[in-house]
Amino acid sequence: MRYRAEIDGLRALAVVPVILYHAGFLWIPGGFVGVDVFFVISGYLITSILMTDLENSRFSIITFYERRARRILPALFAMIILVMPLAYCYLLPGDTINFWKSVLAVCFFVSNYLFLSLTGYFSPDVDLMPLLHTWSLAVEEQFYIFFPLILFCLWRLGTRAIIFFLALIGGVSFYYADIGSISEPTFTFYSITTRSWELILGAFAAIYFRSDCQIHKQRIIASLLGSCGIGAIIFSMLYITGSTPYPGRYALLPTLGAFLVIIFCSETNFPGRILSLKPMVGIGLISYSAYLWHQPLMAIVRHKYIIEPSINVMMCVILITMLLAYLSWRFIEKPFRGKGNITRLQIFTYAGVGTSLFVTIAIIGVKTPYLNRFEGSEIYNSSVYRLRGNFGLSQQCEKTFFHSKNCRTSDQPEILLWGDSYASHLVGLITASKPDVKMIQATISQCSPVIGASYANVIFGAKQCIQENDKVLNFIKRTPSIKYVVLASPFETLSNNGTILLRDGTLISKGREKYVYLFRETVKDIIALGKVPVIVAPPIKDKNNDIGYCLLKSSLLKNKLSNCDFSVKDMPDIQRGVYKIIGDMRKNAKVIWMDSLTCKDEKCLASENGVFFYRDKGHLSYEGSQYLGKKYNFYNMIVN
Repeated sequence: MRYRAEIDGLRALAVVPVILYHAGFLWIPGGFVGVDVFFVISGYLITSILMTDLENSRFSIITFYERRARRILPALFAMIILVMPLAYCYLLPGDTINFWKSVLAVCFFVSNYLFLSLTGYFSPDVDLMPLLHTWSLAVEEQFYIFFPLILFCLWRLGTRAIIFFLALIGGVSFYYADIGSISEPTFTFYSITTRSWELILGAFAAIYFRSDCQIHKQRIIASLLGSCGIGAIIFSMLYITGSTPYPGRYALLPTLGAFLVIIFCSETNFPGRILSLKPMVGIGLISYSAYLWHQPLMAIVRHKYIIEPSINVMMCVILITMLLAYLSWRFIEKPFRGKGNITRLQIFTYAGVGTSLFVTIAIIGVKTPYLNRFEGSEIYNSSVYRLRGNFGLSQQCEKTFFHSKNCRTSDQPEILLWGDSYASHLVGLITASKPDVKMIQATISQCSPVIGASYANVIFGAKQCIQENDKVLNFIKRTPSIKYVVLASPFETLSNNGTILLRDGTLISKGREKYVYLFRETVKDIIALGKVPVIVAPPIKDKNNDIGYCLLKSSLLKNKLSNCDFSVKDMPDIQRGVYKIIGDMRKNAKVIWMDSLTCKDEKCLASENGVFFYRDKGHLSYEGSQYLGKKYNFYNMIVN
């Protein structure tokens, strides 16, 4: 294949935003879509190579996997070797076990499904997972198990058959990605079944160059469409956020952008020359190694520091990442790609031995305490228990609403606690201040108590949230004993103008205004039923720090817990917006401000008298809920 410098420039355009996003730069909220651009590039290059081999009757599945092994494994293995001792030194036991599991999963290219199982609502922070980024490598390798064989079987049937079959697979994959981004967003994000269409889109770019189409040779049109492609990628990185349903229809922005760049950018037009600039090409050449190194380094640094590292620290990490990327490319990637340096037998031997070694070490790490530095520490085990997920009355209350008797203290409840996990952690506040309270807990993680709409990108599923909230309102209607309806959630959709799903299936990409309206209507519905609505504003967060993790590390390292205290000024801007909107609703509902329990004179406490208030970035711990409930008589704050 003819070398195309602009493709390396496109790689740079993909990898730099990914790195900046993971470093915590808020001005590029959609930097993660760079991975989608990589998928399209990969689909284009691999299909081009395979079709060239098929045209010249030299297709060999062994040769194909040899190329993949040379491209992927040496740098990947080198990264894992160097990260393992760092993980041993800095990761806490639970994170360490998950790390060894991820090493095992990487060896078999199934880490996407491992992280799918680990990244639930109460799971560890994904920023602390050193090998999280390998999920995309797993998706690619799973795709390439079958794709070469499919292309080989269809080759004799002609291009039309290839196009038809790939369009069918890609269409089905995109369809499930689009609906799954709302109903099952975590599975959809990580699964090969809902990512295949992106690689297939790249394959269509390769097929285009073997067709009779000549549009790319029309200079003005090519320049225009190539520029549109670059613009679409950049726009998607600035427009798409973590609250956007993904990877469904919104993923068309970066992927179609990459498709246009591949076809229409060349050394003869302006957008192609921009991408072919030496700095862009240089970053593109080392982009694979840069992608490999950035996440583990950032994760290890976040483990090392008790609080979130500063931007200056993360900039240093980025510089180290790029240095290691260059060294990895120069002394590992290049030598192993050259067949004159390493034979086929040697590359497969190295792959087999290396994989066996990693599997053995990973199994020892998972099954025994020998590779877990803090395993058996009483302080650690005690702190982890104290910071466990706060499910309220029972863990069964996280997703079941009214299906469990463990989620009520009376069949004639006086108080109905309605919302998500931020409602669950209020249970201890209530029961500690009135042990004989008559209460029912109606909570589902990430489902805010708003009738007729839901934040679109929820793990439980937006449609399910809407349906379950309808059940809660119906329960309120037919339960005369209920006097107070306590509404609790982080309510961030009221402020961040994210994407919401309406009851009729309509998606509104900037849904803040509609969501605020429906929340007000929900409060009016409660009042119309003769109940007293009580809105509980969420505890203040520290935008720079995971407070629960800070308490855990401080306890383990015997540092002062007061180091985790923070200023009201550190409240995230989104939460400030939430507080303002809730404040505007005081005319129609009683409002309880959680900051009045934990903050005084612009200072917010993470703990008091050795009691951990927070369990993570925003949730209260069990002991924190009970302590604050007794101290401030939270029940009276509701009923008086």
